[in-house]
Amino acid sequence: VKMVCIDPPYNNGNRRFVYRDEFSGAAWLSFMAPRLALARRLLCEDGMLCVSIDDGQLAPLLLLLDELF
Repeated sequence: VKMVCIDPPYNNGNRRFVYRDEFSGAAWLSFMAPRLALARRLLCEDGMLCVSIDDGQLAPLLLLLDELF
């Protein structure tokens, strides 16, 4: 796979969405980790991952990405 693009829950408690958007910090990371690990396995060596996220979850997301990639 050359590119994976994900738009995960921003974890800001917005109730207008169909999916759950209110996790504790650890629960959000547990939700994201297997999805990002799968993306990593699917990406070819020169592939690209795009993630849409807001400032509220950027720092934990970057730490998780550093760990997995």
